[in-house]
Amino acid sequence: MRIQKLKTDVVVADATYPFLTSAPGTLTVAFEDYLRKPVTLDFENVCAFHWNEGDVPLIEGEPYDSVCEVFESEWLEMH
Repeated sequence: MRIQKLKTDVVVADATYPFLTSAPGTLTVAFEDYLRKPVTLDFENVCAFHWNEGDVPLIEGEPYDSVCEVFESEWLEMH
């Protein structure tokens, strides 16, 4: 498994707890950023997603309080 930090305009550090909504093929994530500005992210062509409450990194070196993309995981291969 490999994890890569994504460069985004969205700051997730100190954000409020997200509200996740899914419908066939879509995922919406809504929260307030550290300035309490509302943020809504819409993802299309979603076949599966996984939410993890843990603060323990998936692999050594995973960036904390960041948006990351996961590659080559067993869970992804199942989908």
